[in-house]
Amino acid sequence: MLTTLLGALSATAASSAGQGLADDASPLRCTQSSSNSIQVEWDPVESTDLYYVALFESPTSRPFSIRTAANTTLALIDLAPSTTYYLSLRSHPATEPTIAWAPGWRALSTPIACKTLGIPAVSNVRRMGALAETSFGLAFDVESSGPLVLGRFEVGVARATSLDVAETTGPWALRLSDYTWAGLTTSRHTSAVTKGRVAFEANVTGLASGSTYFVIVRPVGGNVTSDATVFRTATVGMLYTVAHRISEYAEDIDFLENHDAASVEAMPLYLMTCSPEGNCQPWNKTQFTKTDADWDACEVALASICPTQRGIGFNGCVQCVDAHHDEVVKACGNYTDADKEHPGYPVHYYCGIGWPENLMYFSAITEYCVEHLPAPDADPRWGPGGFAQYVSCNSDETDAAFNNSARDPTCMCWVWDDRQMSLLPESELNEHCGGHMPWFVHESICNCTSSTTFPESTMITDDNPSHHYVGAAPMFLPWGYYRQPQETYPVRIPMGYNYAFPKAGSCKPGQTPGDSGCTWLKHPSSRMIFGPDLFGSGWDDSFIPDTLTNQSHTRYNIGIFDKATHLRDNLLTRRCCGC
Repeated sequence: MLTTLLGALSATAASSAGQGLADDASPLRCTQSSSNSIQVEWDPVESTDLYYVALFESPTSRPFSIRTAANTTLALIDLAPSTTYYLSLRSHPATEPTIAWAPGWRALSTPIACKTLGIPAVSNVRRMGALAETSFGLAFDVESSGPLVLGRFEVGVARATSLDVAETTGPWALRLSDYTWAGLTTSRHTSAVTKGRVAFEANVTGLASGSTYFVIVRPVGGNVTSDATVFRTATVGMLYTVAHRISEYAEDIDFLENHDAASVEAMPLYLMTCSPEGNCQPWNKTQFTKTDADWDACEVALASICPTQRGIGFNGCVQCVDAHHDEVVKACGNYTDADKEHPGYPVHYYCGIGWPENLMYFSAITEYCVEHLPAPDADPRWGPGGFAQYVSCNSDETDAAFNNSARDPTCMCWVWDDRQMSLLPESELNEHCGGHMPWFVHESICNCTSSTTFPESTMITDDNPSHHYVGAAPMFLPWGYYRQPQETYPVRIPMGYNYAFPKAGSCKPGQTPGDSGCTWLKHPSSRMIFGPDLFGSGWDDSFIPDTLTNQSHTRYNIGIFDKATHLRDNLLTRRCCGC
């Protein structure tokens, strides 16, 4: 039978939501469900400015998606029918200076299990095609028990006041009379089909730009429908960017404010960063301690010895560690308080200093959708149109210049190493970076101001578009081949972008880019993968450098990374950024 959108849905949902675990310790409650969504609610947590609900395949797995919310009710959409999801809540203290720092969030709650309903006869309404301003493509499936006349369907759209309202309330409060109906011209043109589930595609036009709609499909004139979903149209002049980011100095998900990220092609390049001698980004804890348990024990001990200093860098955390030197050495082994990988990387990781910033196998790699305004007077080299110049954030260079705190990251003028990865001409590098004292990371200092005094010369001032607008820097193959700048590069193959997200331009939940001076908005839903997902998909961590004529190893891993990002499309229907 078809599922109605009226009271029967809520009544059925009330009895089915939350099947499975029943844990009184969890603040989460499943209150409604359909074949493609679950509504959850929770009691407010004191002194909290943001929440997220994490989705898991099992109570003991790592999350594969999160959805942020400023309120205490949330509709989780794009889910699979007849599927149990394990959900956990995390809240962010309003006293923290930024949401970007993963350990600044409170601990995840005990997971609960919630289950979506079964497949209705008209089901799986999903977004198709690219984001557009006044239209959207959709597909849906129809269960046929016999010959079925095609093209006899209509779509209902109900405009929501905002994306936040749509993702808080979900469709359950709506009635059929709240929808505006239009006939669908499907892509199928035969008169009938045989038994089974048949997929249709259609296009809906005449919509308002920059709007959020609840969408349902039904047979023409029927009073039963598909379950509702949420679609959006593009805002005129807005940009929509997918950015992948690996968490720094933490295994949990972190966020974009004053952080750098990358496109799906460029993120694998970062993961494959190596020195000419093959010293690559570390993947495992056992590269620094005998066992994973030894690493974890060190981190637990540091949390006891310096409980409030985690992530605040040299002036604070390292000072605390040095003040308890013998106790730290007993728990973690020898360490150095200089910016060096060995010895004592677990201590550096806890304090949030130096390079590398990640443990590739354990740190979350999160996929974000960002809606943003184009930067003024944008250089077309800095992205596919409308991006400010890239800035370097939360790095060992910012440690030296501004005593960076990973707990509240700092960004600075695009540094030499990052510029060289973009294969800028040597004359341009020298114009902005030449003639300055090299610092402890053996780079020339690059200027973004008229000052000749370090570190003021490296600051991103308020009148610089990079202070407010999303920045980008192009990446190229052969990756890591050119160790010295050149005026021209004989082989220079574009391979995506690195992105920078300045905290000063970040929009709060409920805002739209342009409100109160904000320029970019992270959309609520994000996906993540971890090292086991990459290696399970075939990632090859061998050191095989690119050459001018052969980049096959890098291209292979780029394909594997893209494959890994789709591993859970069966649990979370994929849609284009902004859709």
